[in-house]
Amino acid sequence: MKICSRGPREIGELREKQIAFRVLNGTQTEAAYQAQEAEAHLADVDRLWNEYLRVDLARRLLQRAIEEFREQNQSSILARANDFFQRLTVSRYHELIVEYNGTTPYLEAIHIDGSKRRVHQMSDGARDQLFLSLRLAFVEQRIATFDPLPLIMDDILLHFDDDRTQARLQCFTNCPVGHRFCTSRITCRWPMRHTVWGMTLECTIWWCQRNFTLDCNKVSHASDV
Repeated sequence: MKICSRGPREIGELREKQIAFRVLNGTQTEAAYQAQEAEAHLADVDRLWNEYLRVDLARRLLQRAIEEFREQNQSSILARANDFFQRLTVSRYHELIVEYNGTTPYLEAIHIDGSKRRVHQMSDGARDQLFLSLRLAFVEQRIATFDPLPLIMDDILLHFDDDRTQARLQCFTNCPVGHRFCTSRITCRWPMRHTVWGMTLECTIWWCQRNFTLDCNKVSHASDV
C-alpha cells in the first residue's frame, strides 16, 4: 500500500491556488453583475434619449407655431396699432417698429424729429397712447372673428391734452371697436366734459365727479348737473 503525502510547500501552493480561484470566481461574478447593470443603464439612456427627442421635437414644433402665429398676426396688429398711435399722438409719432436685442424683441416708436424711442423713454401720455393703440388693434382684430363683448375703459384720458383727447374719442368713434361691442363705456374725470360734449359717440360716458358717477348717454345731449 502506497501512501502519498504532500509536503508543506505543496499544501501552501494548493491553498494559494484555491484562494486565487475563489478571487477569480468572485471577480467573474462581479463582472457579470456589472455587465447587467451596464445593460440596464444603457436601456435607461436609450429610453431617456428617445424621450428627449420627442420633447425637443414638440418644443420645436410649438416654437415654430408660435413664431408663425406671431408673424401672421404681429404685422397686422402692429400696422393697425401704428395707425392708431399716429392719430392719438396727433402725428407726433409716425411709425412703430420691432427691433431685436439678440432674440428678444422690443418695440420702438419713431418720433417726428426722427429719433427712435423705447417705451421707457416716452412721456406718460405717449406710453398711455401706445398701450391704448396696441390694445385697440388687438381688440379690433379679435372682434373681426368673435362675437361682440362688453368693453370698459377706465380713465383712459388721464394723460391726454385737449387735442389728443379729441383725437382719442374721434378714433374710438370711427373704428369698429366703438361699433361692434355690445356695450361700450368710458370713464372720464369731470373736467373733461367740455372737451367731449358736442361729439357724437356710440358709447356711454361715465363722468366721475367727487364720490359719485353721472351716466351721460349720448354725450352730445348731456348737460351740467
